[in-house]
Amino acid sequence: RVLADPGDRGRDLFDAGRVIPGGQRETARLRAPRGKGRLIVRTVVGQKAVLEVSAGGRPLGTMALKPTRGWIEPSLDLPAGLPAELDLTLVPIEGEWLDTHLWIVASGE
Repeated sequence: RVLADPGDRGRDLFDAGRVIPGGQRETARLRAPRGKGRLIVRTVVGQKAVLEVSAGGRPLGTMALKPTRGWIEPSLDLPAGLPAELDLTLVPIEGEWLDTHLWIVASGE
């Protein structure tokens, strides 16, 4: 899809992905920062959705997604002390979501 850039830089942004139905899990292996970090998810949803995020079975929190016509990039703070190789799982516990892109950034702390 080509939708409005979430950074509002005056241009459209292309990204593609797949719909994850409610109750289905999406798992990715990522490299975690040494300290605290932030998980960022690029998506677009037509209805309200809530994602439950966990790492290696450890709950990390939830992300509430609001309906929008353009890309959104909601984020979730990640604690320090996560394994360097992180098996991250996202499960829509309400609604469904379009998984297009996700990444982790270090917070510098």
